[in-house]
Order: sequence, then structure tokens, then C-alpha cells
Amino acid sequence: METVKDISSLKIKGANFQEETILKLFDKKKVSLIYGENGAGKSTIARGIYNLTKKDGSHEIQAAFLDVNGNDINVEDPSNHIFVFDEDYIQRMVGIKSSTGLNTTGLNTIVILGELKDVEEEIDKQKLALNKEKVIWQQEQNKLNELKNAENHESELFIKNRILEKLREDGGWADRLGKIRNNKTKSRVYDSTINDINSHQEFLQDMPEYIKNKNEEKNKWIYDWLQEHIELFSSIFELYQNTSNDASPISEEINLKQDPFDEAAFVDAMMKVVEKPKITERDELILSITATLQKKGVDFIKNVKDDFEQDGVERCPYCQQEIAPQRKEELLKAISKVLDIQTKNHISNQLSRFRINDIPNVEWKNFVSLNKAELVENCKNSLEALKGRVLFVHDLLNKKTNNPYQSITLKFEEVGLTAAYASAMKNVEVLNKAVTAYNKAINEHKDLRKKLEYLNNNIGFWEIYQLNEAKKTANKICSKQQGVVSELYGKVIAIQKGISLLEEKKKQVKIAVDEINASLAYIFLSADRLKIEYDSLKNEYRIKVNQMDVKPEDVSVGERNAIALSYFFSDIKKEKEQKNFYQGEYLLVIDDPISSFDKENRIGVVSFLRQELTKFEVGNPNTKIIIMTHDMQVFFDLYRIFDRVSKEGRKLGKESYMLDNKVLTTFNVRKFNEYSFLLQQIYSFAKGQSCGELNFEIGNMLRRVMEAYGTFLYKKGGANLFNEETIINIIENPKRRAFFKNFMIRLFLNGESHFEETVQVFNDMNFFSTLTVEKKQEYARCVLCFLYILNKEHILAHLEAKEKNIEWSKGKIEEQLNEWLQNIDRIAEVSCK
Repeated sequence: METVKDISSLKIKGANFQEETILKLFDKKKVSLIYGENGAGKSTIARGIYNLTKKDGSHEIQAAFLDVNGNDINVEDPSNHIFVFDEDYIQRMVGIKSSTGLNTTGLNTIVILGELKDVEEEIDKQKLALNKEKVIWQQEQNKLNELKNAENHESELFIKNRILEKLREDGGWADRLGKIRNNKTKSRVYDSTINDINSHQEFLQDMPEYIKNKNEEKNKWIYDWLQEHIELFSSIFELYQNTSNDASPISEEINLKQDPFDEAAFVDAMMKVVEKPKITERDELILSITATLQKKGVDFIKNVKDDFEQDGVERCPYCQQEIAPQRKEELLKAISKVLDIQTKNHISNQLSRFRINDIPNVEWKNFVSLNKAELVENCKNSLEALKGRVLFVHDLLNKKTNNPYQSITLKFEEVGLTAAYASAMKNVEVLNKAVTAYNKAINEHKDLRKKLEYLNNNIGFWEIYQLNEAKKTANKICSKQQGVVSELYGKVIAIQKGISLLEEKKKQVKIAVDEINASLAYIFLSADRLKIEYDSLKNEYRIKVNQMDVKPEDVSVGERNAIALSYFFSDIKKEKEQKNFYQGEYLLVIDDPISSFDKENRIGVVSFLRQELTKFEVGNPNTKIIIMTHDMQVFFDLYRIFDRVSKEGRKLGKESYMLDNKVLTTFNVRKFNEYSFLLQQIYSFAKGQSCGELNFEIGNMLRRVMEAYGTFLYKKGGANLFNEETIINIIENPKRRAFFKNFMIRLFLNGESHFEETVQVFNDMNFFSTLTVEKKQEYARCVLCFLYILNKEHILAHLEAKEKNIEWSKGKIEEQLNEWLQNIDRIAEVSCK
């Protein structure tokens, strides 16, 4: 299995390298410095090596290490020997956020590093999921709360309260039960009362099966059933109320029998007239004598007859005349003959069938305990009315009997006996039944109470049936919603448990805070400038800037990167023995470690890199380092680091490369430093300094700088900088663009360029010798401004020489160049129409 020392090249494909490309990184040198503009492929190289090390297929980059012979090699245990620091590493390993503690002010910032960041990110992810689930759970809980809200007409509680109100209403279940139990108030109604009433499922059998699924018919049936049974309850309760265990039965019973009576025949009989019998003159004489007696009726005649039939009667008992025996006998025969005629006509026999049996007399006081005064009164009145009709009939019969020879005319409806009988019989029957029920109730008083309570439950069951069905529906909906809420709450609890486990795991992750703080102190030359403090109570790593808490947004990118770089080296040393971890064989890949820092702190980072990388290089001769940057100044700073280390006697072989157009080429830094020197000299001349020394050389210096600039950045000669549309069009202002194009033609009008091979070969620009110093300064300013417009950072990086004085600081140089540009724009505005 190969090791880091066997790595010579990198084979890579993907992202910036669309075609498979081989980059020769190490050619007998252990340190490779690579300069490349943004987009050149530096990040792709870093990601490719990371993917190769971690077996990570992200970014769709394929990479492989090659040995000196171009063969693929597999480095043994790459994750412990190859380390990559780039923006991806910072994103993976460093997190900055506000503290979420209860007693925080919002100013506390915590940093999460390495494995802790993975845990913290998972915690944040789970917290987001928790918040999402809580929102969903709360929404469903709100729905459940609404379903349980007593004011919601569709809630089970609201319907239950309506049921309770229904049971408590006047004339309702509680009112009836209170009366059954002889309470002064209604019986109490509890929630359990509903269950007790509903437990009588046998009541459902009362409803016909065929209407159970037909709401309209079912509702009508319930209404009719209630009307009938509430009335039944009232009658039974009245009976129950009028009886007690101590009450005595009513012995009185009315025995009324209706004799057959034909009212039509009766009216006819009253109208019939009996024919008078034929008698002699002597009979007429006798009858005339007794005519006056006949006025007194049949009974009187019978009495006369009886008197004359007595033996020894020789005088008339009425006129006191002597009556001869013969005369007496004749008189008796005459009287008997009259009577016999009536008998022969069967008057009495015919009318006797209309005779009515006596109506029984009733002791009405015996019915007082029945407590049905109206019923008793109705019965009494109907019997009295019947008696009146009977008396009326009997009077007519007597009248007819006494005088059968005279017709009695009356209307059929005047008799009224049948109707009177019907009314009386009905009332008697009702009263007798009431008495029977009353007597039975006395004997079964306790059973009657049970019957009433059962009937009350039955009525109550149907009174609340429809509400109860609505309550069942609401309960189903509520139960279903409760299930949804419980399931969601279970998810919330599960996530909370997961977060708790992650928090416990987080406690187990320890960061080498002291070592990181030592690195930060080295970078910033201060123990308090940027520091990490561990809060054991909250298990948090807080960032302090100058011993003060800061907001996350106030932590600069440079400060974040300083923490990341410090952690990077701390992470390499993790779980290794402190005394020999530098002796390990490593490949360290560092992409743009310094460019985000300001100048002051950049020196600190460079010094820190010098310290750490030197230890790794000296610790093991097989350790290799790749440093990449897009910042030319950083590139020079890093070059000087390793150059200085070599001069100190520690052999650190280094090679400088330029990555351009997916091609890695060696780069002569020493020669390129001449370019920086030339630019700085031109700048001094343009400002009016060193005019005497440079007066005769400034023309060629300008030419050489232009050639070097074009060759290095665009692979073009200096003259082509303003001929190439893609280059000259970088200048957006059209008048400014026209000005520089015209100006550069003048500069390069004389001679050919030979700078492409080397920046040290130049031809003099003889025409410059004829120009005044002021004109030469104008040309120098124009060249600098032209290059500044094309690549601002490039020119500033080469001109900056802070070690000289503040006038050579980046800010001052930029201010001066912008001032010259404003003057050029004024000229362009006038000259370029």
C-alpha cells in the first residue's frame, strides 16, 4: 500500500476540468505553491483530493493520485494522512450562531467545530423538524380544542350540555323524576345520568326497523311516540300521586245496567188511542155516575170497586144512598166492564215494556280519595240526567195508562233516554276503571313507582335520542382528531428524545480550546483579540472579541477563517501523541487561507502558517504541502515564507505554479518580483518622485511592464492589450475606452515587443527621449490607470509596499489612482466625441 511520499501527480475530471487532466503537483519538491485566478480550478483540485480521501462522490469530481511513473496509487489510511483546508472545510467544520440559552441577551455568539458541528447541525435540523411538527401538532391541537370547546355548537361538550339542559328542563326527565320521588325540586342531573339513560338500549326495539335509516320518518315517529307516552306517564303519575301505601281502597262501585228501550216504539205507543167499549143506556147511566170518579184515575175506580164488593155494604160509601143488592151488583158489573175493556186492550201490558229499572243511588263522598273531582262530577251529572230522563218516561207512561183514550204527541229527540244512558254508561265505566286502577295502585304502589321511573327513562331516552346521536357523531370526530393529535404529539416527543440524545452526544465531544486559543493569540498577537471560552453549564463554546460578547453577524469572515484554520491544525493532531504528531506523514492541501484577512492580520496568518507548516515539513521529510491562492500578494507572502525557511538552513523544497486554462505551469517568482519593482518605480515617477533617476529609463520601463502584464494575465503582447476586443471591452465607459485605445497606439507606435520570452529583455523607446518630464509622467499615469482598470486587485497587490510608509498603503495608492482617473475622464469627455 502506497503512502503520501509516493504521490507525484493528480488525475482529475469534473467541474472545471471537463476533460481528464493530469496535474504534476510534486517534482522532487515537497511544497507546491499554486497561483490561479478565480475559476481557474483551485477549488476543484481541493474538492477532488477531499473526495478521493473521504470516498465522497459529491460535486461529481473524479480524482486519483499518480506516482512518478503515472500509475494510480491508493494511499494507505488516507483520512488520517491527507487533510484539506478550503471553503468547504470551513462550511463543514465551523458554524457560528447565537446562543439559545434562557439567560442570553442575544449578544452571545457560539462557535461549533468539527464533529460538534455535525451534531449541532443535526440538532438544528431536528429542532427545525420539531418546530415544524409542533406547528402541525398545534394546528391539529387547536382543531381538537375547538371540538372540545363548550361554545362550539358542533362539539361533543356543547351537545352534552344541551342534553343535560334537555333533561333538566321543566317537564323533562329530572322534573318528572323529582315528582315521582315526591321531591320539592327536580332531581339532580349528572354526566353519568346520560350514560344511565342510554344504557337502556332495549328502548331502541320500540322503533320500527324500516325507519331507522329514514331521518324524516324517524323524527316523526319519535315525536308521536313521545306525545303518546308523555300522556301515559301523566295518567299513571296522577294515579300514583293519588295513592300511597297507607291509602284505603274505594269500595263503592256503580252498577248501572241499560234496559232495552226503543225510543221510536215508545213515541208510537204514546200516540196510540184505545177505542171506547159499547155499553147500554143503563151502563151509561152508571158510568155517568162514575164519570167524575174516572177523572181520578184507574186506581180510584179500583178502590170504588173494592169498596162495593165488600159484604154488608148497603149504602154507597161516597153518597150514602141506600143501594139495593141488585143495584149494587149491576154497579159492580158496570165498573168491572169498564176496567175489563182497558185490560182487554192490554194498555198496561203494552206500556210496561217501557218501564226502566231504578237508577242506583250513589254515595259520591266515597270517591273523594280518588282525587278525580271532574271525573266524579261528570259521572254524577250524567246519572242525574239519566234519572231525569227515566222520570220523564215514567210520567208519560202513567199518563197514558190512566187515559189510554187520549193521544200523547212528542218528538223523538224529546225522549233522550238512549243518549242519557250512553253518556251515563260511559262515565260510569270510566269512573269504575279509575276506581279499579286506584285500588290496584294502592295494592301495587311500590311497583307503580318503578314503572314510572322506567317509563321516565324511556321517555328521556327518546327525548335526547337525536341529541345523543349528534353527540356520538361529534365523539367520533373528536376521537379521530384526538388520534391525529396523539400521533403528532408522539412525533414531537420522539424528536425531542432524539434531540436529548444528540445533546448528550454533544457533551461527549471535546474541543481542544486551549490549543485553538493559542493559535488565535499567535495570529492576532493578543490573547484577548479573538478567543473561545467553554461554558460547561450550557456545553457551549462562546466567541469573545476583546473579552466582549459579540453578535454572530459581527464576527468577520477573517475571524471565522482564523478559527477554522486554528481548528484545522488542531484537528490534525487529534487523538495523536503530542510529542510525535508532527512526525506523521501527511499531505496538507490549503486553498486560499489568507485572502479574506486584512493586511494587519494577514501577516499573523502567514506567520502562523509558517510556524505550523515548518513543523510538519521538518517533522517528516515525506510530508507534502499544496497551497493555492488567487491573491498575488498572498502568493508572494507564502513564497517568501518558504524561501526564508530554506535560508535558515531547513531544506524545504518548493515549486511555484500558475494554474491557467486547466494547465499547471511553473512560475518564476524571482523574475515576477522584478515586475512588482518596475510598477512601483513607475508609480514613484508618476507621482513626481525619482524623476531625475528614471527620466531616461521610464519609456522602456513602461514597455516592459505592459509586456509582462499582458503575458502573465492574458498571454498577449503589450500592444495587443488594446487591440483585443475582449480585453479593451473590460473598460465599460465608451469615452474612457476610446481614450486609452488612442493613447496606447501612441505608446507602442515605435518598435516591436520582445518581452514574451522574458521580462528582462527590453528595447529602448527612443521617442520618449524627446518628451518633457511632465509628458512622461502623464504617460506613466495613463499606463498605471489602464492596468488598474483592467485588474484593480492585481495592480494594487504589486504596488502596495506598506513597509516603506503609509503613502504606499493600499488605500493611499487606490486614492491616487482614482484621482488620476478622474482627470483622464475629463480629458476623454472633451477629446472623444
